[in-house]
Amino acid sequence: MERLSSRRGTRLAALALASLLLGGLALLEVRACPLFWATGVPCPGCGMVRGCLAVLTGQWQAAWALHPLAFVAVPVLFVEGLWLARPGLPAWRYPRWAFALAAAALVGLWTVRLAQGTHPDGIQWETGALGRTLGYVAGP
Repeated sequence: MERLSSRRGTRLAALALASLLLGGLALLEVRACPLFWATGVPCPGCGMVRGCLAVLTGQWQAAWALHPLAFVAVPVLFVEGLWLARPGLPAWRYPRWAFALAAAALVGLWTVRLAQGTHPDGIQWETGALGRTLGYVAGP
């Protein structure tokens, strides 16, 4: 039986650790987004982990409301994990256009949802550190 190369093993361990950590934070309803914490504005990925958990538990409407791209992320991450865990397969590299397409989809969807007010987290200036600081400086 072939062993995993150290690079593939590291990538697989990182994928598993990130999944466990982010999944655990989402289950505990802890926000892991530094942009949201700092400004009160959700980032393009906000809702993705909760959306992926909803997809995995069959809560389709909740997943769509949290992040529509979760329906793409779950199968991609599943196949990536299987690919990394299978020794002997050649290294897989995503083409550059795939990253550009993913980034454009994330930012485009984020912009539309914020503009329409349909983002589940919405903009919450007063809850971000920046908004709290400005509110303190400005006074009542």
